[in-house]
Amino acid sequence: MSEESVVYRRATPEYELVITCPSDLLEESVVYQDILQKGEQRGLQQGLEQGKRRLVMLLLEERCGKLSPKIRKQLERLPAEQLEGLGKALLKFQGKQDLTRWLRQHAPAH
Repeated sequence: MSEESVVYRRATPEYELVITCPSDLLEESVVYQDILQKGEQRGLQQGLEQGKRRLVMLLLEERCGKLSPKIRKQLERLPAEQLEGLGKALLKFQGKQDLTRWLRQHAPAH
């Protein structure tokens, strides 16, 4: 016998409505599979972006030295497309001045 999962719950002072469904049947449903797939994709995408951001920061520290908290904050706010652009640009950086110049030209103002 399979466990039951709560599919819907609604409570008011007068009544409580609970609809359950066998877990295995719920997990086989198209809606459940779609939600699961979207969640996995979102998690994978976030993980990839975090990895890219970490790699760019490590490479910047190798090229430019220790990054200040202010610069780190600016880097954290960069959208993925700009982060990739920075990753390419840093290959030509000679020092912190190049990073500062790039951020002035490309980073969102805050």
